Amino acid sequence: KGVLYKVFQFPPDKIPTIDGDFKDWDIVPDSYKIDGSHLMDTVMGKGMKMDPKDLIVEVKVGWSPKTNRLYFYYKMWDNIHNFNFDRGDIFEVVLDADHSGGRYHTFDDVDAKTEARLKSATAQNYHIYTPPAKGKKWAWVWGEQQWLIEKPWSEHAFKYDFGQKEAGWLYLEFSITPFNYASFRGPDYSAVHKMEENDIFGLSWAVLDYDDDDKQYNGFWNLSHHTRMDYTADLLPNFKLMPIEKTKVGK
Repeated sequence: KGVLYKVFQFPPDKIPTIDGDFKDWDIVPDSYKIDGSHLMDTVMGKGMKMDPKDLIVEVKVGWSPKTNRLYFYYKMWDNIHNFNFDRGDIFEVVLDADHSGGRYHTFDDVDAKTEARLKSATAQNYHIYTPPAKGKKWAWVWGEQQWLIEKPWSEHAFKYDFGQKEAGWLYLEFSITPFNYASFRGPDYSAVHKMEENDIFGLSWAVLDYDDDDKQYNGFWNLSHHTRMDYTADLLPNFKLMPIEKTKVGK
């Protein structure tokens, strides 16, 4: 509470091309950058002490009323990149576009089939592999709305030059579509959220950092500072859709 992050508005002629090249983000001021100092490990006991010898994270978020898309810049360095087929490093993003809050996952008062259909309906949880192992899709949605990770609802591009269990920098650029309601039946049964200047919505992310152990991550570094951001949208920080900046200077 009491924290408000900003979402950069891209001018109509400066909308990023999702190609893994961050040059489109040069116009975004540093004041929009959210680095590892904002993240807390709430599972493994590391608190706010992210070690730059182990992990470096930098995120920027943008939007465009022209495309009605959210754009993400994700830059991270890891001393051990783990992208084993079963699990591996993950960038988990949760979006509550209409700021309705509430439980979006783990409904224990219904049967399993209904619970699966309700997951990510009112707030969407994306698990993005960083990077995906060979043969895997780039991400999955925690629910039955796997259509959300396909075009035209999302796009993505990775850039990296490391191998499994090696150190190095990863660059990920992607866009997603905000939904007030995302149905297991598909987009025709869903409600897209129309973004407007000065809107405030709920958004959080977590970096699941696996190293040598393929079954247990070393940290659950999240912006919410609450592990249960993966269950309830009440715990998502506030983000504001900003007007176009008067000056286009930044890095």
